[in-house]
Amino acid sequence: MKNKDLIELHSKLTRIETNNGDHKYIFAKNKRLIEAELKRLQLFLEPYENFIVFERERLAICKNYAQKDEKGNLKTINNTYIIEEEKQEDFDNAIAELKIKHKEALDMRDKQIKEYQDSLENEATLVLHLIKRDTIKDYTNAQIDLIFELIEAPKDETTK
Repeated sequence: MKNKDLIELHSKLTRIETNNGDHKYIFAKNKRLIEAELKRLQLFLEPYENFIVFERERLAICKNYAQKDEKGNLKTINNTYIIEEEKQEDFDNAIAELKIKHKEALDMRDKQIKEYQDSLENEATLVLHLIKRDTIKDYTNAQIDLIFELIEAPKDETTK
């Protein structure tokens, strides 16, 4: 199982419903293990100070060139500032200059994001708690699909 699969498994464990107390405990334990691992992976995306400075300056430029409504509030669509048409070229130039000024920060951020994406492709190292196959006879097919990765496979079966 890859690290990226942990995201989906965590979601599945949030949705699974069972009356089996032992299984509830195993699901909760695995959910906590996965949450801790996902937090660790999330640290790859923690921005460096120089990128935070870039973002503050970029936001200031956006606000400076954004359209305002009749009350003076900045206009947005989908959390994106709407830039006044007559100011678009000046805005683009200001952003281009800012990107040149903060090239190192942007390169570091790109590298950071790539490392995070690469880490998602790595094999997960945490050891999940499994449930015995003979204890799921009361589960529906949909429930089994949700917890499939947590069902202990027979010794002679090799599945991925």
